[in-house]
Amino acid sequence: MLSTKKKTRLFIVIGIVAILLTAAVMIYCFVGRSDNGGELSEYASAGLSEIVSDTKIPDKEYGNLDLSGAVLNIPQANKFYKLYTSDEDHFSAEECSSNCYELFNTVFDYVIKENPDITFSDMYGEPLPDGEASQSKSSITGEFSEAEINYFADDGTVYSCRFGKEGYFIIYDSQLIQISAVSAGGSGTVEEVFHLDRGEKAPDTKYLVGGEEYSPAQALEFAQGVLSDRINKFLPSDKFSPAELIVIKDPASQNYIYKLQFEYVYDGAPYFHLSVPRSIEDDVGIQYGMIYMTISAPDRVGEIYNMNYFAKLNNGGEYKDKYIPLSAAADLVNDYFAPLFKQTISEITIKYVLSKSADGEKTYMRPCWCFIIDINDPLSYDYCFRANAIILDMQTGEIMSCVDDGRSK
Repeated sequence: MLSTKKKTRLFIVIGIVAILLTAAVMIYCFVGRSDNGGELSEYASAGLSEIVSDTKIPDKEYGNLDLSGAVLNIPQANKFYKLYTSDEDHFSAEECSSNCYELFNTVFDYVIKENPDITFSDMYGEPLPDGEASQSKSSITGEFSEAEINYFADDGTVYSCRFGKEGYFIIYDSQLIQISAVSAGGSGTVEEVFHLDRGEKAPDTKYLVGGEEYSPAQALEFAQGVLSDRINKFLPSDKFSPAELIVIKDPASQNYIYKLQFEYVYDGAPYFHLSVPRSIEDDVGIQYGMIYMTISAPDRVGEIYNMNYFAKLNNGGEYKDKYIPLSAAADLVNDYFAPLFKQTISEITIKYVLSKSADGEKTYMRPCWCFIIDINDPLSYDYCFRANAIILDMQTGEIMSCVDDGRSK
């Protein structure tokens, strides 16, 4: 039989062992995890300031990556933040209706001026009570989804505005989108594309736009003013940057129209704005977001589409300042794909990518290396610019490939 003193010592030893085991488990579970819930990669060894100041395209031959023509596009960000969305941050039906009217009066001010006795209708042409909008419900949840108002002009043009509870909105001239909506059968043809986010400049060359000489540079300046001064209150960020400028030809006339795409920027870092194929992993969605504006006459907006499906972002604090440098990221991407599946990379950049966290409770903005692969017909699949991409989480090393096939198993 053990004495009382020996029993006491044994209990103390057992208690100490239990505490050490608990601590070990806690260390295993939490040390080395990234702030969005995933494991921090062993390659996450560089601070953001080092990446911003020192990154160069690797001077190396890869079996699966051709970087010879890639443009390096590193944002001048100081920190990355755990930005996340919440289902609680939705607009009410009343707010969406009010926003429709305010947007219409702001963007289509020239329509209001030319039609002072304007009457708004639902999508079927039935007049709406003053200040009210038609309301749509989700076919899945049965809950309110968006508000809508329309003006049916005498010349057959329909001017429409829709505002969704998640924050997206579209306002457009029906005659214009029959030309500009190339992906949906619009009659327009893409003449030129300028990658403004890669350092290309909007040209001063004047095209015939709405019957007048008007340059892409003029259109860009006007569009930036509209975003900053007229509709800023409806946007999920007060910072944005021009990404693409597309010149579209109207084959039925000698006129051109300009489509200008902008990416949202959060504390110096842009949000991923390209439409991409579905992710290779069923449970990982690449949620892009951007806003574009179409100009069909000098200093007149014909269309604005805010393709951003969250009303606001919440800040959960800073990410741990340990990130995977480009050299390691390129190695990881190269080794990920099956042999002889070489990809020609057009741009290497860093962007926030919206994706679910490991615990599935929140949808986080994750800082990622993005290897962009241009395609021949970028407006043929979606209303906005499309590309292939290989996306790598800068902390966990997780690869979210948006290339259709050829990956290793």
